[in-house]
Amino acid sequence: LIASMLLNETKNRTGAEMEEVFYRINGSMNITTTLDTTEIRLLTSKKNLMPAMRILGDCLTQPKFTAGAVEKARDNAFAGLVSESSAPFQQAYDRLRFSLYGSGPYKRSFYGSATAISKATPRQLYAFFNENFCPRQLVLSVAGDLTAAELRKAVQNSFFRVIPSPERRSIHNFNETLKESKRELIPNGQDGQTYYLMGYLAPAASDEDWAPMTVISGILGAGKSGRLFRRLRQKEGFCYYVGCKYPTLLRQSHIYLYAATGAGSADRIRDLMLELIGELKKAPVEQAEIDRAVTYMLTQEDIDRESCLNLSHLTALEEVYGSRESRTARLRQVTPEDVVRCANKYFTNYAEAVLAP
Repeated sequence: LIASMLLNETKNRTGAEMEEVFYRINGSMNITTTLDTTEIRLLTSKKNLMPAMRILGDCLTQPKFTAGAVEKARDNAFAGLVSESSAPFQQAYDRLRFSLYGSGPYKRSFYGSATAISKATPRQLYAFFNENFCPRQLVLSVAGDLTAAELRKAVQNSFFRVIPSPERRSIHNFNETLKESKRELIPNGQDGQTYYLMGYLAPAASDEDWAPMTVISGILGAGKSGRLFRRLRQKEGFCYYVGCKYPTLLRQSHIYLYAATGAGSADRIRDLMLELIGELKKAPVEQAEIDRAVTYMLTQEDIDRESCLNLSHLTALEEVYGSRESRTARLRQVTPEDVVRCANKYFTNYAEAVLAP
């Protein structure tokens, strides 16, 4: 709700006035929310940095929490719920997380529930904003042809209202267990495909097992060289697409294998995925396969860093999850024994989400 409100209106500008400025300077600003972060992405030229940064500063220091602004945010959130329900893969992923976690923020839909959206008040949202959208929680990352002095001046002019706050608050982690495997069946009235997701609880980014689990996700899902693609797509011919994702998160995360396939194939997909996981548990992988998976993932990040917008995004995330250098070093130290140990430790009970016609 707050993410929706921030770009709609401030105490100094209406949404239309902000749009007019960006139209005039040929720039853009949008906002996204992930499981851990809310991110405002600002794209502008060097000569127009100052007016663009003033709007960014306004959004973060002069938000407007009137009843009308909250009502508009509610409308956007309800529209998001409708959009989410019409996106089959996202719908299945939401249900998978709901099955994996007993409580905690990662269990929830990105847009929340209709009940929570309806009940939120301006006072509650303002209190949440002050607690979370404050200097100790803020990372400002800029990529472009700028000097430090030029950037410092733009920041001072845009954020002069900001009052320093204490150090970033510590993250309260949770350590849940899935007592038994479970399956969620969801009717798919959208495209006639079957979307199959299998998920396990997995370590947080700060955990020593993050690196081995990241390597496992690469071994299983690193493009066309991943075991999932080679087995399920090339050998068995079951899937339209297949892969594995392990979100890097501040709290207890999850790893999930996924496939889009035809009707009636979910059980066979599950059995093949369990076979691949069983292989990781029993026999150590070759060090060369670990190295290939790590190189693939790091190369993908290098490609992502080619644009200024992505570079600023990824650099900001280093403040949240650790520097690229430290993460790379951790990945390079993973051994075949680490892979076997973590596969046996984390690949136990699982949740399934099957979205089918």
